[in-house]
Amino acid sequence: MNDITYNIQRREKRDTELADAWLRGIGVDVGSFGTTKPNLLKAQQTATKLLTEHIGVLDKPTKRFIQYFQSRYSCAKKRKHITDGDCFRILNLHSRILRGEYRSNRHKRRTTQA
Repeated sequence: MNDITYNIQRREKRDTELADAWLRGIGVDVGSFGTTKPNLLKAQQTATKLLTEHIGVLDKPTKRFIQYFQSRYSCAKKRKHITDGDCFRILNLHSRILRGEYRSNRHKRRTTQA
């Protein structure tokens, strides 16, 4: 192996490790990234974000559904049976929470400006 080949392989390994770390950081499973539908990847990322950043506004059944979604996602056999409806339920929930935060912050800005 010459120096050029060694450097290419070393950079490739480093880039792969950085990409994997970034994917884990945003809540995406690295092992199933290449074979998963985009809606499912986005829903997994959103579910992680909901449970870490917005857990205070979630009620108990919603928390259980998100945790159940994550447990199904972690198993390869069960991941195939996750429907688009489950994904959209999580994505819509996140949108609803963000809209509520925007409205409350907009109301706070209006009261401080007046």
